[in-house]
Amino acid sequence: MSKPVVILGAGLSGLSCALHLGQKIGYGLYEKEKTVGGLCRSVSQDGFYFDYTGHLLHLRQDPSAALVRSLLGKNLNHLNRNSCIYSHQTFTRYPFQANTYGLPSKVVKECVLGFLQARLKPRKQSGNFYDWVIANFGSGFGRHFFFGYNEKLWTLPVKYLSSGWVGKYVPRTTVEEVITGALSDQTKKFGYNATFWYPKYKGIQSLSDALAARTGHVNLAESALKINARDKAVLFSSGRVDHYQRLVSTMSLKELLNMIEDLPAAVRKAAGHLRYNSILNINLGVSPTLKNDKHWIYFPEKKYPFYRIGFCSNFSAYNHPRNTSSLYVEIAGRPGQWDGNTGDIERQVKQTVALMRQIGLLERDSKIITVRNFVIEPAYCIYDQKRESSLKVINDYLRTRGIHSIGRYGAWEYSAMQDALNWGERTATSIKEDLC
Repeated sequence: MSKPVVILGAGLSGLSCALHLGQKIGYGLYEKEKTVGGLCRSVSQDGFYFDYTGHLLHLRQDPSAALVRSLLGKNLNHLNRNSCIYSHQTFTRYPFQANTYGLPSKVVKECVLGFLQARLKPRKQSGNFYDWVIANFGSGFGRHFFFGYNEKLWTLPVKYLSSGWVGKYVPRTTVEEVITGALSDQTKKFGYNATFWYPKYKGIQSLSDALAARTGHVNLAESALKINARDKAVLFSSGRVDHYQRLVSTMSLKELLNMIEDLPAAVRKAAGHLRYNSILNINLGVSPTLKNDKHWIYFPEKKYPFYRIGFCSNFSAYNHPRNTSSLYVEIAGRPGQWDGNTGDIERQVKQTVALMRQIGLLERDSKIITVRNFVIEPAYCIYDQKRESSLKVINDYLRTRGIHSIGRYGAWEYSAMQDALNWGERTATSIKEDLC
């Protein structure tokens, strides 16, 4: 068969691209799973809706905001963020760099003095994340939050990380804000996620389903096996072959490149430099209802294997049965760390539950009534020193072959759901300009 556009992957980027291509340009949309959504999916179990880890919409003035609202309508909660950090056996407000009030005085002193020294003696930055933290926040904030937390998340020493991902994700602070947050319980909201949106019903899957319903036909359980980039053809698991003028891939960039026949050696070498981590996502349903009103909590200290715990029952009252609560735990690991290793996963679940009881996040009478684990791989595309140059080599090649690799994993970036929707729209616009 021949189609002007073939789209691989019915996650948000692929669905958005199909939607914005509309009826003017023929396309085939293929998804290897039996449901749409990619990682923007939910699973129903024992009356709970568990997402493939936390998925929250940070819309504000984003171009995708109107689309999301039109898709979900009244099925959308608008929430004010309630998040914190747990360190030194103390809960402090997010972000750490503006809220050290309540921590041991020695820690507060190190953080504030380090911040002031960074302001008084600016240092030249090398481009790695370590130097970026020291230059912007000082050694105290680095030692007590940024270094520990990010090494757990990215699974690399911070000196190997670049600062290319920080952008809107790390709130900057002034001297006044740092001092105010050290002397008092500061309630000022910081960051792009001070407010967020989340579906009332059926988890984040409802967004993917609504987008798919508006898009039209999706070929489910259809995996791409090989791509002939020279002849512009895709071989699928069913045996069908589709020829295309433009190929849009939302799968992992590494997976895409492995499928392309006769890939140039330089491109294959660049692909080998792309690094990622995996995430063990532990989802728990507990009874009775927890008293915790937080949305999520960060854990920078090494003694806790998890880097974040979120309370999805606080996103929507319809995510869980009455008199229960639901939460998710995120533990980062190396690629393949949990492949087929059910014993290790079970040990992680037991350790996590024990530590949560120790901290007080699970109460004395809390009973675990259901557990659902997801292994997400790739999870975070790692921003190391070779990422940017490697992507240039790869994207220059793909461009010559009429291939658009988009979305979080296709573009190999740290991004959010609204970015995926925007990627799809921009790609569709570009293709229509080329082909119409």
